[in-house]
Amino acid sequence: MTSLLKRFTPFFIVGVIVSNAAHSNATAPHLKALVQLNHIYALLCPQRCGHVTIQKSRHINSASNAYHGAPHPKGTSIISYNPDFMNYISLKYGASVGYATIAHELGHHIEFYFGRHNISPWEKELAADYWAGCALAKSGYSLLPTLKAYKEHSAHAGTTHPDWKKRHPALFKGYKACGSSSIIDNLYYPYGR
Repeated sequence: MTSLLKRFTPFFIVGVIVSNAAHSNATAPHLKALVQLNHIYALLCPQRCGHVTIQKSRHINSASNAYHGAPHPKGTSIISYNPDFMNYISLKYGASVGYATIAHELGHHIEFYFGRHNISPWEKELAADYWAGCALAKSGYSLLPTLKAYKEHSAHAGTTHPDWKKRHPALFKGYKACGSSSIIDNLYYPYGR
């Protein structure tokens, strides 16, 4: 059982900066989270796009991103994740969904860093979904597990998050834009593009 859990434990993001000073309720990220974030950052920000920290916190439900300071170059994003949630989605859907979750949060940072912060909450989420799709494509992950997770966890729209019918096309757009069009073109996708 232990080896099975180790095999399916998600790889979490690694930040450019690791710091616990931001929130007293947060703790240092898992090493896997740190490595994962560094990998995603290198794929999506090869020319650098500001500073990002990551921390685990059981005081949030899933994952979140808070941006502190000027948009650039001084601002820093703090990505927080609940390790229980990340383990749950990785065990249920596969490691790529935990990866996509971190990439989504980094997508919020990228959008803010480059000045796209005066947009609606739904537009912010869809932009972050685009970046998650891009990171999955660049890493060679399948998009299908993430689509399934979004469908099950985004069944209804809220004030800050659109439902899965709006989010799937954003994931596809990022996935296709970042190099996996042949996979998408051959994929059965019954929800439209």
